[in-house]
Amino acid sequence: MELSDASLGPRLPPELEREIFEAAAEMDPLSIPQLLLVAKRVHLWIEPLAYHTVTVDDSMRFLSFLDNAKNGWKPPAFFAQHVRYLRLFIHEEDIPDEAILCALALCTGITRIGGAGPVVGPDLLPFLASLRLERIALSLTHVFPDLEGVDLGLPCFQTLTHYDVFDDLSEHQQALRFVGQLALLPCLTHVSLNNDVPWPAVEELLRTCTNLRVLVLQWDSGPAEEGIKRAAETPFRNPRFVMTTFEDMEETTWAAPNLWTIAEQFIEDKRQGRIDEGCFWMPRAN
Repeated sequence: MELSDASLGPRLPPELEREIFEAAAEMDPLSIPQLLLVAKRVHLWIEPLAYHTVTVDDSMRFLSFLDNAKNGWKPPAFFAQHVRYLRLFIHEEDIPDEAILCALALCTGITRIGGAGPVVGPDLLPFLASLRLERIALSLTHVFPDLEGVDLGLPCFQTLTHYDVFDDLSEHQQALRFVGQLALLPCLTHVSLNNDVPWPAVEELLRTCTNLRVLVLQWDSGPAEEGIKRAAETPFRNPRFVMTTFEDMEETTWAAPNLWTIAEQFIEDKRQGRIDEGCFWMPRAN
């Protein structure tokens, strides 16, 4: 039952009360539907947080988002102001990609995108191009024609700081060309690659991307023992390089703790001498 503001007045200063409710919502997003029912003032504070992250999936929450966007229950400025993160999953075919993209077009303030699914295709490019992205975890070869067609020179990528590259970079020359584009991104500080990227391409990225603080190679093409063996064969000694197992396709867009912060701590432990400088394999807790 919804409580009115008249029946339960604030017992704390409004600023403190709001801070408490917002902190509760951020720590436990699943509690947001219940928090919205506490009082009208709490509803006003918390509702924007319910839209902070949009997850494209089969949930009632996403269907509600589509309904709000399509029928104008919320003004376009609401979505532009409050939606910041986009998580992409496979969804049922009876949700047209066109409807999803029309709704997402209202979310011009999105800075983080991660995931996969049918919506990650050529039709996503105009939407991406309208953004100022900070973190992505995507296969851009699904958006562009192929790896050679990926254009990281677009304005949407010039603000990118963290990039989890889902694309296959196992071919030597293609990997070097792609690394050349990465090195031109002015804000890029964290990069994750996958599996069998040729060592020369890894070295070139470390050499040419001057702002790079962390370069992670995530291993998922075989048992962890094979990844550990490859890490032991690392032909250079660069403290920014880390190898580890692949855990989750969206982890690199999460708030801390995440792959980036764990890798940063691993690098710091090496700098402090707590880990041997020749060790590049970072174990992950199960």
